[in-house]
Amino acid sequence: MERVAIVTGGATGIGRVLAEGLAADGYAVVVGYHGNQAGAEETAHAIEAPGGRVRLVRGDLGDAGAAAGLIDTAVEAFGRLDVLCCHAGLTNFGRFLEVDPASFDRAVATNLRGTFFTAQAGARRMVEQGDGGRIVLTSSVTGRRAIGNLLRHYDRLQRTHPDMYPCVRLKTGGFNHRDDRVGWVNVPVLAVVGRAPKDSTAKPNTSPAADLDDSISF
Repeated sequence: MERVAIVTGGATGIGRVLAEGLAADGYAVVVGYHGNQAGAEETAHAIEAPGGRVRLVRGDLGDAGAAAGLIDTAVEAFGRLDVLCCHAGLTNFGRFLEVDPASFDRAVATNLRGTFFTAQAGARRMVEQGDGGRIVLTSSVTGRRAIGNLLRHYDRLQRTHPDMYPCVRLKTGGFNHRDDRVGWVNVPVLAVVGRAPKDSTAKPNTSPAADLDDSISF
């Protein structure tokens, strides 16, 4: 039986690596994206070139209906859902004294609301299937340690993702679900603000694909 994975925010960066890594492990992959169509198509090409199967789904996950629709599309295309990587998020640069309500609300809609309702929709599908699955929530070290003075609202929202883990585990653990923390990865935003984290309880990792076999793929 072919396994199926969804990766939101799969048009670039860590999301793309996750999507390509799952495809290399034999998963059919649904890549969720919002504005970066060119990047999503590049991800799809990288998966299809060696023979993988992929479906691109565009949508704004700040809309709970779009989150549920993403899950439905994956099931309609490939028949089931085994792995859900909630990676979609946006980074709005702004100093604390300058962040406006519209910018803050956009970040909340995608990074908090989008992650929560995508995970909820995926968990509901996995419970319905009856054989479990894995839900992976991507967070950021900036949620625990501020970097520079440019990511104030982003910092706080990224701190909420680890806090979701106990809730997801408590409400779905009896259905053979598992939550995972892979570690931190250097990404372009760290270069923009000028430095990588100096301390972290998670292990450093230069490539998230290195942990796919043990922590995400199964």
